[in-house]
Amino acid sequence: MSVHDHGRPRGVNAIPYVFVLIWSAGAIVVKLGLQDTTALAFLALRMPIAALAVWLIILWVRPKWPYSRSGLAITVATGLLMQVVYQSCFFLALAYRLTPGMMAIILGTQPLLTGLVRFRQTHARQWLGLVLGLSGLILVVGVGALAHQVPIAGLVWGLLALLGITAGTLMQKFNSASRPILCDMAVQYSVSAVVLVVIALWLPGQSVHWTPVFTLTLGWMSLVVSVGATLLLYFMIQRGEVTRVTSLFFCVPPATVLWDFLLFGDRLSVPALIGMLLVVAGLILINRPAPGKSPRVNG
Repeated sequence: MSVHDHGRPRGVNAIPYVFVLIWSAGAIVVKLGLQDTTALAFLALRMPIAALAVWLIILWVRPKWPYSRSGLAITVATGLLMQVVYQSCFFLALAYRLTPGMMAIILGTQPLLTGLVRFRQTHARQWLGLVLGLSGLILVVGVGALAHQVPIAGLVWGLLALLGITAGTLMQKFNSASRPILCDMAVQYSVSAVVLVVIALWLPGQSVHWTPVFTLTLGWMSLVVSVGATLLLYFMIQRGEVTRVTSLFFCVPPATVLWDFLLFGDRLSVPALIGMLLVVAGLILINRPAPGKSPRVNG
């Protein structure tokens, strides 16, 4: 859709910024929550709450149920990648003491993987933007993160999280068509909730300490991130070009650093400030249309 389309609802252009604001706080919130619980127990509580919230919205909105048998199977597979594989590996990477900064570097390579998969549909200017964005990403979080010993187990879980969200994002883009986003989320969350609860009950050593901090983090991750931010992500995937949508993840690490400064007082370094400028430059290049095409935005 053209940026000059006056029929675009007000507020749609702000969706990417709201998404980054919420998504970037996720690693910090998860780190706080994991002080009082194990990774899989956290997910086993989070996903059923999120699934229930989505089903309540569906009962209110009442979208048309759109699935064929094959379409339902693909939606379930996408949900397992996005919610079980990605989320579990993300939580486990942090639980195994991979720093949020290093996790951000790993997930920041998602646009490059997406570009490789969609090589013929990614233009030279976008490749330059992707390289600039990744360079800025490394400057923002890499200087501090690389100064510490990287736990191998955490690194492995982080790489698996990267593969999970990249594959899930591509499947969601190619198979969602014009289906109601809420229906996809309801199916994916419900199946994922069952799988995660079974895994948490099957594996020993899962525990939860119900502190006020954990209750708040569980609510944030279950409702604000799993429902609110994911609705925004799926909306952008459905409406936007997938390489441009995933380029938003370049903004997450700088925003996470900013959250860290606001909440814990950690000052931004000069490399971090330079890196943020590179990220902005990369995003400008990624979102500029190819010659002969009308401009698009992520909303």
